[in-house]
Formats: sequence, structure tokens, C-alpha cells
Amino acid sequence: MSCREESYWIKRRKINASVQSEMSDLLGLSTSTGTGSKSPVLSLSDMSETEPYLAPESDGDIDESVSLDDGNLMEDLENVGLDQHVGLGENSHHGDTPNPLLENMLDSDDMGVGFDVDVHVVEHDLHDGSDFSDFDSEREPDTDSAISNCDSSLETNDLTAELAAWGSQFQIKHNALGHLLGIPKPHHPSLPNDPRTLLNTQTTYDVRDVTGGQYYHFGIAKGVVEVCKSDAIVVGVDAQISIQVNIDGLPIFKSSKTQFWPILGRIVEPTISKVFIVGLFCGNGKPGDVGEYLHDFVTELHDITAHGIDMGGTETSMSISCFICDAPARAFIKQVKSHNAYHGCEKCEQTGAWATKVIFPETDAHLRTDVAFNEMIDGDHHIAPSPLQNLVGMVSQVPLDPMHLVHLGVMKRLIWNWMKGPVANRCRIGANSVRQVSASLLSYAEYIPREFPRKCRFLLEVDRWKATEFRQFLLYSGIVALKGKISDQFYKHFLVLFVAMYTLSSPLLCAGHCEYADQLLVIFVQQWEDLYGREMLVYNVHNLIHLAADAQKFGALDSFSAYPFESFLGRIKKMIRSPRFPLQQVIRRLSESCHSASHNNRKKQECALGKLHFFGPLPSEYRQFKQFGEVLCNTANTIYFSVEGADRCIKVGKRYGLIRNIISLDPCKNECDSCKVIYEPFTTVSDFFDYPMGSSDIGIVRVAGMSNNCKVINISEISCKCVMLPYKEDFVLIPMLHQFY
Repeated sequence: MSCREESYWIKRRKINASVQSEMSDLLGLSTSTGTGSKSPVLSLSDMSETEPYLAPESDGDIDESVSLDDGNLMEDLENVGLDQHVGLGENSHHGDTPNPLLENMLDSDDMGVGFDVDVHVVEHDLHDGSDFSDFDSEREPDTDSAISNCDSSLETNDLTAELAAWGSQFQIKHNALGHLLGIPKPHHPSLPNDPRTLLNTQTTYDVRDVTGGQYYHFGIAKGVVEVCKSDAIVVGVDAQISIQVNIDGLPIFKSSKTQFWPILGRIVEPTISKVFIVGLFCGNGKPGDVGEYLHDFVTELHDITAHGIDMGGTETSMSISCFICDAPARAFIKQVKSHNAYHGCEKCEQTGAWATKVIFPETDAHLRTDVAFNEMIDGDHHIAPSPLQNLVGMVSQVPLDPMHLVHLGVMKRLIWNWMKGPVANRCRIGANSVRQVSASLLSYAEYIPREFPRKCRFLLEVDRWKATEFRQFLLYSGIVALKGKISDQFYKHFLVLFVAMYTLSSPLLCAGHCEYADQLLVIFVQQWEDLYGREMLVYNVHNLIHLAADAQKFGALDSFSAYPFESFLGRIKKMIRSPRFPLQQVIRRLSESCHSASHNNRKKQECALGKLHFFGPLPSEYRQFKQFGEVLCNTANTIYFSVEGADRCIKVGKRYGLIRNIISLDPCKNECDSCKVIYEPFTTVSDFFDYPMGSSDIGIVRVAGMSNNCKVINISEISCKCVMLPYKEDFVLIPMLHQFY
């Protein structure tokens, strides 16, 4: 029942009650005057038989001795007005004011009755309950209305939650969302009018003025609790939470110097969570005082270290795993010289040399330690004491960031040397070779699996490449696209970097090959001077020799890279809708997303099948199985397999092959154990390169020919998915690293 219908029935009941009150008073008045004429007795039960509670389109039964037109009655009552009518009913006891409606009724020929009734009888009928059937019938709509209103309220609550989640997820502006709310409002009256109410927007916040701008502290404990709730992370009683912290600068406008310096966090133990925000600074540059900027963070971290985090009544201990920052941000929070200073290396104590720029030629300098850092023994390296130095190891727990160091640093510089490097070093590959490499990269686009966010682009657009594109070139497409297009000397040098980075990036290979990768990186840096010149031994190139040590401590490179934090920075930037009060805008948007996060938590299917078909191949013993063209596995990671395109190449044990069919006996189970894969192995498998090691030792092979003999396996038996790139008449298969995280 709608709100409009409900108000109508309330009005009808009030009118009827007033009419009965007026009639009772008149009946008592008629008895006292004693006209002497005998008339049929009219009781309230008779009046109720007129059923003025029925819907307007229904006809009510009328007592034979009384004729009341319900339509005229309602029209007269509406003319008098509800409030005036109730007042007249009250005044009739005093007889001060005549009731025009009742006078008309008494003068009407339709009444045709006199009144001779004892008022006490009427009161008895009201109280003994002998004739309450009509009152019960009156209240039946109330019961239905209550149930209907309850269901409607539940539906409206669900609608409110869904609208809030949708508005927050897609960053719908408040003016558009407010207009949208007005559309279903007549049908769902309990929907909020204001989008701020719908989204539960935070409107009060304690923004603190700091040197150079303003700062707002969201809180470490609050972020940890909320992300555990939204990601359904279960923390055991004796478990310890370990988080990574990221600090970086974020320019937010092209036309001004305004920028953010957020403090971000991510749980890495007991499991990996999504990124959450701890604090946010806004100003025209980086914070003027690092101690003031980190004050709230350091204070809360001391408190958490001493008392733990309240996780639903259980105090859970928490520690910092590491700080992940680029070189300028690391120098800022550590309060040391920048990366281009003579004493700028954060891992070793060598003094840089000048060769048109500061370079670091040594590969065996004495390493820095946490103790030496805290004691500030190398005075030329430090600017001031860091507010973090008593909380974490300032050398061991502040690793180098692979994204900025390797992908945006060394790999970008390598490509620049091949295209625009010094002619004297003979490292340029020529315009024709650039076109050939670019053509190869473009041809790989259809072979890149869907897990990669970007496809390959021209080398001429390398200045616009993103970090993921440099990563893809280094770890996948580069070894195929460059072969035969640059000199053998430079190609082998690139292979040294490739093998070292691939093994350090793979969780399966990192632990066993870490020392070998360290040796390869030292060789790579030593050969760099001979191939590209001494002046190219800059900070990024030099720090490759320290990268393996960080990988040995924190795991594969992607486990302590800045990629997830950079993605969150992009989300923050999209939250700004106008140049006024950007800090306050982000606070509001984040409060909205936090409120709606729980509504977006839908349990993923372990195995989602799609594209039902009947084309086979299907062995006779599996005729009862249904056939599908694709499957999405949500186990440790989300991996997509298909029977066509770039997502069909797999490795099973030591075999490599292509998926021909995906079958399941019971697709409704949505479990990987119930899903099988029919694949066709390659016949010829060989090494793609043999320097500095055989490529098959790290899973990279060159394949040719199909066996024409399909095999059936459980989908859980697939070792990994591979990237399949064309090379001459064959293909090169490279195990994809995404699935191991």
C-alpha cells in the first residue's frame, strides 16, 4: 500500500469516528426532547453497516431504515474540512455551535427516521464487544498495510544500499544522483532526498594545518579493520598483521602546483589485501616538515606497537613490513641526500664520481646497516634525523622499488640508448630496425592474454609508455622482438638483464635463483660501462646490484613494488571534481566508498564457465559432460582460460599445449574440481636461447607442431598459463607471472 493510499484510509477513519460521535450526541439529544414518536432504533452497529471504509469503487450495503449516500457524505466532509469537522464533534457536546453538516442531514428527506434511543445502550454496544465484526473488517486493511509496509521497507532498504554502492563505485556526481533519487521517490517514499544521506557522506573532519599545507589522518587501525572487513580477511587469535606503507607525491592539476602526499597501506600478512589510505596531505609542494607531516602516523604506530589493534574484541599485534617509495620519497622520509648526490646511494657507502653527472661505478662498496644509519655515522649521507628511524630498519625495511628502478628506470634508458644513444658507442639500432621491432610489437597484440592491461605499442611512442608496458617488454615481448634486430653483443647483454629480472619476478624461481640473479646483475652493470659509456652508470643502473638482496628478504619483485599503490593514487585523483577544497573532496569520497564497500562484497565463484557449445572435441567416455568455450578460475588468483585466441596456451607438468575444449559434468557446482580441460600438446619443444643459461631451465621454450592427440586433465593440473608469441614459423612460450601472486 502506498503512502497516499494509507493517508486516505486514515482520513476516512477519522471522518467516520467523528460522524459516529456526532450521531451519538444527536441520539442522546433526541431522547431528552421526547418527541413521542416511535421509530426504529439506530445503533452504531447499524451505522457501521454502511461501511464507509470501503474503497471508493466499492458499493456498501445500507440498512433498510437508513439511506446515506457515501459519495455525498465524503464530499460534504471534504467541504467542511477534516480539522473543522473534528472540532465540531467536540463542540456538539456543549451545544455551542450548530453543525451545518448534521443540520443538513437532519433536514434531508433521505433520513426519514426519528430518534428514540437510550444513550446507555449505545455505550453498552461500544464496550461489550457484541458487535465488533465491522470494526474487525475495518482493521483488516491495517494488518495488510502493516505487512505491505514492512515488505516495502525491506525493499527500499535494499534499493538504498544498491544505489549507494552504485553511486560510490562509479563516482556519480551528487547533482546527478540527487536527480536520480527523485525518480523512484513517489514509489519508495523512504528513499533519502539528499545524496549525502544515501552515501553516508562524512561532513565533519578534523583537518590539521601543517607546514606547506593541510593534513588529514584517517588512521592505521581504522584502515586495517575496514579492509579486513571488506576483504573478508580472517585474522587468527595468535596471528600478527604485517603491512606495507607507501608514501609518494601526486600532482592533481596541470594548471597549478597543488599536489597530494598520501600515506597508503596494504596488509601482506596473514594475506594480501587491497590498498587503504592512512593519511593525506595537500599543498603546493611536498610537506615542509617531515616530522610534522608524519606526527599522527608515528604517534598511532607507537600506540599500536604497544597495545595492538582491536579486531572485534581481540587485541592483534601489528608490524611494518616495509616502506615502498620511489627515490625522492625515500630520501624525504629518511631525511638523506637525494639520489643524484655524491653520497646518494641508500644501500652502500660509496662516494659518487662526476662524469657530466653523478655516477656510481663501484660494484663492491661497503654496505650500509640499520645501526650505522641510526647513529648517522656517514654524516655526508644524512640531512637530519628521520622520525621513522626508531620504528623500522631504515636500510633493511626500505627496499628499492622495482617499478621505478627497473621498468621506468633501466628499461626505459636501454630503449633510449638503442634509439638515441651516442653514435660513438655504436648502440643505436637504426631507423629500419626500429620499424621492424615496432612491427613485431604490434603483431603481438593479438597474442597478449587478457590479464595484461595494455597491448604493445610503437617504439617511437616510448616516451608515452606506461610502467606496465616497459614491464611487458622486459619480461615477455622484448626477447622475441629484439632477436636478430640488434647486434648479438647488445642482445646478449639484454638477455642477462632479462634472466635476472624474470627469475626475481617469479615466486617459483626467486628463492632458488636469487644468488644467481645477483651475480647476473653485477655482470650486467659491469658490462654497461663498456657498451653504453661510463657516464651512463647513474643511480638506477648502479642500484641493480642491490635489488637481489631486497628480493631475498621480501620475496619476488612484484610483492614489494609500487604498482598497487600507484593504481590507488589514480583512484584518488579521479575523486576530485573541482579545484576548490580538493582535500575535503577526497575525504568525502573515501567515506562514501567505505560505507558502500560491504554491499559490493559478492562471493566470487571458484570456477565460472561460459560459452556453452557442442562442437567438441569430446572423447566418447565424456559424452555426458557439457562443453564450454571459456572458464574463469578464482582460486589463489583470477586466471582466464579459453579455447581460442591468446588465452589457450598452457603448461602441464613438462608439456606445453593448446586448450581445445573445456568440459564439466556439473557446471552448477562452480568448483574447479568438477571442471576438466582437453588440450593438444606440441610435438617439438626446444630452448629459445642458451645464454646466459638454457631458456627451458626457467620454463621458456620454442615450440612447433601439434600432436593431433588430445589429452584430458583436471583444470587444477595446469601448471601455468603461457604467453605465446610468434617467431618465424614457430612460437615462443613464456610462462605468465601473474598467476603466481
